[in-house]
Amino acid sequence: MRATPVPAATRPWTTPSTPGPGASRGTRRGRISADTLAAYPPGIPNVLPGEVVTAEVVRFLQRTATAPNGHVRGALDRGVTRLRVVD
Repeated sequence: MRATPVPAATRPWTTPSTPGPGASRGTRRGRISADTLAAYPPGIPNVLPGEVVTAEVVRFLQRTATAPNGHVRGALDRGVTRLRVVD
């Protein structure tokens, strides 16, 4: 699967350091990520602060999180149903 470049809404150094509350399913897509999210394996960041959270990335992170030995560092919960976003 070839990854699609994720559009950056802001640069990481200009993203506010105090993110808003975790956005739940349906409200996070199209919002700006406040955290670095990295799927394990392989552990390479998939979303950086300031990037727009796309539906494609959310599906990938959720599939990884539910796989045996899968984990997403930076998500608020194990199933990646909530992510921290910038208000």
